[in-house]
Amino acid sequence: MSRTHYKNVIEALGMHSDRPTILNKLNKAAAHTDDEKLRQLIAGVVNKFQATSFNPKATCLGDANSVDTSELKRHCEKHAYLSQ
Repeated sequence: MSRTHYKNVIEALGMHSDRPTILNKLNKAAAHTDDEKLRQLIAGVVNKFQATSFNPKATCLGDANSVDTSELKRHCEKHAYLSQ
């Protein structure tokens, strides 16, 4: 399985960008992965992020207190950096 999707999610969680850019990157990873748990975790984070009223011009999803991304980040780090 490709590690690219996991790395893209980690990048999306850490990037300082506008809301649509972050959501697009997460949704793209969810659409292209075969990992069902990853899809579920992304869907949960995306739904919480969309429900928040926190909407500055640019944000970092990993720093948003109202959206817990820790489980998603742990899952991605576990799979993205496995030794080959």
